[in-house]
Amino acid sequence: MKKYIYYIITYLLIFTGGIITSFGQTENLSNKISFALVMPNEISGGISETHLQRLHDKFVDALTENGIASLSVQNNLVLYPIIKIYNEQTVNPGLQNITVIEADISLYVKQLDSKVIFASITKKVKGSGRNRDLALSNLISNVKLDDKSARVFLERAKQKAITYYNQRCSTILAQADQMMKMNQSQEALVSLFSIPSEVECFQKTQNKAIEAFKMYQNQNCNQMVLNAKAKIANRQFEEGLGIIGMIDPSSPCKSEALLIIQQASGQVEGDNKRKWDLLNKIFVDSAEIEKRRLDLMSQFLLAYALNANRYNYQNVIR
Repeated sequence: MKKYIYYIITYLLIFTGGIITSFGQTENLSNKISFALVMPNEISGGISETHLQRLHDKFVDALTENGIASLSVQNNLVLYPIIKIYNEQTVNPGLQNITVIEADISLYVKQLDSKVIFASITKKVKGSGRNRDLALSNLISNVKLDDKSARVFLERAKQKAITYYNQRCSTILAQADQMMKMNQSQEALVSLFSIPSEVECFQKTQNKAIEAFKMYQNQNCNQMVLNAKAKIANRQFEEGLGIIGMIDPSSPCKSEALLIIQQASGQVEGDNKRKWDLLNKIFVDSAEIEKRRLDLMSQFLLAYALNANRYNYQNVIR
């Protein structure tokens, strides 16, 4: 089932040294204003995937430096470029031909539900090289997003986004309530997680998100327990740990989960035993329970973001 993809992704992150730095310790997602960065797969005129990846990296750096997250749950706030080459020529200044390319690179921040563009900026850039590919590489290198105009553009978009959320807070909370009444706890969580910390109703949405997460756990923890038991019965202890670790210690499945943890801890050694013992501590230490819930909610958000459908560039720019 699709919802169990979340557990698989989180398990992979735990044991491949990704964002989760140690079991039970996540790098909390900050809930800052976030724009989903949408890039084209290719651009007519010969701009390759490699060039676009370098441009993508520049955009991510600019967002990060301006306090805007680029990993986003689908909140329908997107940042996308439009690239237009308007002049290309070959010149011979002396010993060899040089290709010179000039282009406009425009950036837009759009709210897709309303189709409203929050902010835009256009930068004229120029590149040169011994061939076309090198000229394009030089052009991408010359894209500057650390100047005053770029900072003003991102700040304007950020403030428009905050205003947008402030205006929609009561609607988002009401929609989450309705989803929860229909047992759509995952959908409610995703909607509530889209509210950034800069928005006035952030604390209200966080409280509601905890309520939705508890409902989500109540709906799914029994199946997680069964899945973990199956893994452990096959001596797949790391996989079992990844699943049982997604259970909230305050869920109705706490007692059964704790029994599994204690049994598994007696069957493993070394670093694996340390991980199971740490999870046991989290389940029995009341001071750890609330912190663990926040970790699990962050993991849920990360897994959803990684598994979410990607925005289609052509649909975004329409």
